[in-house]
Amino acid sequence: MSRPLISRTKPDALQGLLRADYNINLALQHPSVQDANFLWDRFERNANPLIKIDFDWALKGLRANSTDIEGRTSLKDPEHTFLFCLYLMSIVSIPEEECTKILHQPKQVLLSHYQAVCEQALSRSNIFCIADVIIIRALILYMASCVSPSAWTTC
Repeated sequence: MSRPLISRTKPDALQGLLRADYNINLALQHPSVQDANFLWDRFERNANPLIKIDFDWALKGLRANSTDIEGRTSLKDPEHTFLFCLYLMSIVSIPEEECTKILHQPKQVLLSHYQAVCEQALSRSNIFCIADVIIIRALILYMASCVSPSAWTTC
């Protein structure tokens, strides 16, 4: 990863959702295109069959934009939020060895980073007055990622 990692300070689920420090640029927090494709593949293989958060055709359009550098600039905040929750869910679902071998970071570092970015993104979306259904989907992924990681890890 070429960008500085953001870390969480508390392990509590939903702890960071009510803060108001909107100081990060979400567009700069996406993984590399190669890593994004890997995380999408793992989401589709490991998590999506169990959660089935959206229609496959709807996810394809979002995947196309999120794995293209120019496409990322056209994403709206709710779409960024959903993507970071998807990345977090993907990381939860893969074993430590894949994280270090393919993503070149320990799983715990990646979990901490993406959970912090998810919380930043969700805190911007006013979760008490949701205007876009994609935020509901993002919240479902975020909460599912907070379930015991052993429930999602594939062998």
